[in-house]
Amino acid sequence: MRSSQIHRDSRYDAVGLDTEGKIVVTLEAERANNDRYRAVPEDYDALAAPEPEAAIWVVKTGAVGHEVLTALNRLADGEPRVAKTYDENPPPSQWLIDEPGFTELRTAGTLLRDLDLRHADG
Repeated sequence: MRSSQIHRDSRYDAVGLDTEGKIVVTLEAERANNDRYRAVPEDYDALAAPEPEAAIWVVKTGAVGHEVLTALNRLADGEPRVAKTYDENPPPSQWLIDEPGFTELRTAGTLLRDLDLRHADG
């Protein structure tokens, strides 16, 4: 990956590149932690920086997914990164969010299951 393709102040957990080496997918594996109201918006900004087609968040549980969404809605300072909110009932896989730094959120278990099913089908 060419360094000119990466935002200088950002570090990504994973990226997907097109045939020209341009970042088209960014991925953040987010853990529950005490500084989420600072860290999550910073991660969002990093994911959005290369203007990807998809910005995917992976979390351990649906509860952590709700914590991530809350941190993007209720910033200590600055504008919310994501305007949509969801109550605790729908799983993150049913959320419909399309923002520059957040197009999808999956739990690790769901992601692993889906990858396993694709492998079995292919």
